[in-house]
Amino acid sequence: MHDDLRLLRLVRMQKMAKKMPQVMVIMEGFAAAITSSAYIMLLLAIVFYVFAVAGWYFFALNDPWHFRNVPISLVSLFRAATLEDWTDIMYINIYGCKAFQGGIYISKDRPEYATTEGLYKCNYPRPNPIIATTYWVLFVLVTGLVALSLFVGAVTVSMAEKMDEMKDRKAEESRLNRDKMALQRINAKYLDPETANKKDKAYLIKEIGRASCRERV
Repeated sequence: MHDDLRLLRLVRMQKMAKKMPQVMVIMEGFAAAITSSAYIMLLLAIVFYVFAVAGWYFFALNDPWHFRNVPISLVSLFRAATLEDWTDIMYINIYGCKAFQGGIYISKDRPEYATTEGLYKCNYPRPNPIIATTYWVLFVLVTGLVALSLFVGAVTVSMAEKMDEMKDRKAEESRLNRDKMALQRINAKYLDPETANKKDKAYLIKEIGRASCRERV
């Protein structure tokens, strides 16, 4: 019963949205942006895969928690793309897991090392400042800034196109209404039963055209 009521509310919201052209333009523009963003998603997938393979190759020994294989690397990169503590992952690989443990790793010189699980052990600390800095700056720029700008641009362009379509529809409806009103006035003036026999067809067509032009002006 409650599910049916929720569906009815959704239908009601859709009807309300149809009565507000601006809201419909936003909804249609967002839907069109999702469709047109398929190539952006494909580009992002390629970028994520390339960086995941590179991260596994360069950082797997030093940072197995984040880069022990390609699927885990993809998860870590998704976290970094949301800008959630991505600097911790960067610092672990810049300074090595021994110098910067990031709240994850236990180095061999600490007493709790012997009782720590394998993924939390810093067995092969390998600082890599140049590659790690270049890697993370490029990744954050591409995924966090450039990709976001592409999505925003796609939504903006789609909404602008929908706005232009709405304006064109309104202009066409207004033109049709003017033509209809002009024809009604001409019919009332020239097609009166008493005067219909006095006007030939060619003259009526010419008058209709002139009246339509005057209405448009």
